Amino acid sequence: MNREKYIQSLAHHLRKLPPEERVEALRYYEEYFAEAGAENEQTVIAGLGSPKKLAASIRADSAMRQYVENYDADKRKKRRNIVGITFLCIFAAPVGIPIAAALFAVAVALFAVLGSLLVSGIAIALAGLATLVVGFVLLFSSVPAALFYMGGGLMCIALGILFAIGMIALFRISFQGIATLITRLRYGGRVNEIPVPAWQNEPETNGANEASEANEANETTESNETTESKEDWEVK
Repeated sequence: MNREKYIQSLAHHLRKLPPEERVEALRYYEEYFAEAGAENEQTVIAGLGSPKKLAASIRADSAMRQYVENYDADKRKKRRNIVGITFLCIFAAPVGIPIAAALFAVAVALFAVLGSLLVSGIAIALAGLATLVVGFVLLFSSVPAALFYMGGGLMCIALGILFAIGMIALFRISFQGIATLITRLRYGGRVNEIPVPAWQNEPETNGANEASEANEANETTESNETTESKEDWEVK
């Protein structure tokens, strides 16, 4: 094998390389042969090995170089993102921190008020229960006073229970409202991009399938009965 055939075979085995790297590699080995001289072609070929092995080594070097370049590019990109987020946090802190603190304070105050009202409702119910017990005790001494205390106790118990139920409902509504507000702020107010729970995306196919199967069964039965009636009529 001479120099020309070696370069041609090498070019054939490097056909999967990017064009720029392929041209650069072939130019390098052509210059390498030229510097060695025509009288040293066989020595150079023996030192380089077969074109197939040399091409495999060149492809491996190219793949490693691309991996390193991609890794460095990703690393630089991540570094730029971290720097950008850091600057954004620094510049947004004077505005964002007071707003977040104010929202947190409002939420804490709201839940504190609702909690105190819930405790008040429970206290009213307990006071009504105590009054009801006093009314039962007074049954043995004064029936009108006992009825008065028992009526007032029952009324306080009812009001306390209703008050507690209302506060629990307000707790739930407030928590859902705050969660929705946080979600909207997180997604920039774009309602369409707010993720929907997986169970809401499941199609309600059970009832529909059962209904469709029942309809198909009814249609099949009706068609069979019609066919049988026509056959009986024809026989007659």
